[in-house]
Amino acid sequence: MRNTTGNRRSAAATWVVPLLAGLGLIALAAPRLGAAVAALDGSSLIQGQGGQGSQGSHADLVAAAAGLETAFAWVADGEGEATRSALLMRAAVLAPDEEARAQAHEAAEAAAVAALALAPAQPVTWARLAYLRERRLDRAGAAEALRQSFLSGPFLPSMMVQRMDLAVRLRDQMDDRTLALFERQIRLTWVVSPRYVSGLWTDPALRPHVEAALGTVSEAEAQTYVRLRGGDAVFQP
Repeated sequence: MRNTTGNRRSAAATWVVPLLAGLGLIALAAPRLGAAVAALDGSSLIQGQGGQGSQGSHADLVAAAAGLETAFAWVADGEGEATRSALLMRAAVLAPDEEARAQAHEAAEAAAVAALALAPAQPVTWARLAYLRERRLDRAGAAEALRQSFLSGPFLPSMMVQRMDLAVRLRDQMDDRTLALFERQIRLTWVVSPRYVSGLWTDPALRPHVEAALGTVSEAEAQTYVRLRGGDAVFQP
């Protein structure tokens, strides 16, 4: 009888221990799964749903951002915080009044800071932070955030012009290192949008920067220009 009881206990241990371990793993994984689902829902709102291109109402976006904040209280995620920042930026655009807009911008900046503390290599989020800082008149902080955007992602064809617009406005806040990055951005922007750079050249204050930038075009940049634009890689203001 004793042996039978001992065998039963031994048999129970063989499946109870793995079961408890499995339940423990599920408990640990659940917050991550919840955060991933929340981030996916937030991304779908930014990108549009149902083929209609709808990005949700102000209330929808704020609610989605709140859901992400709850999820990331369990599991910190840099890219997810960046998604939350983007949701709040969109919510600010759709805000019904100035108070709601200011709240959305403030929350978007906080989310961007959280995102970059966890995952610094996010050039789009750095650019968003630069815009938000400039908006609240922290121009020095905006210039530093823009510098980090240039460093973490120098060539982003879809947003070269937008970043250059911001850089032009913040040029008086740039030190020599950042001005060198600014001129590099002029050169890279010329590769994808020469007409835009020609417009910069018409501004006497910017002309020296344009000339300095295009006077050091590399062979690789020239080849990229020819591949994308055709013709000769020659600046024509």
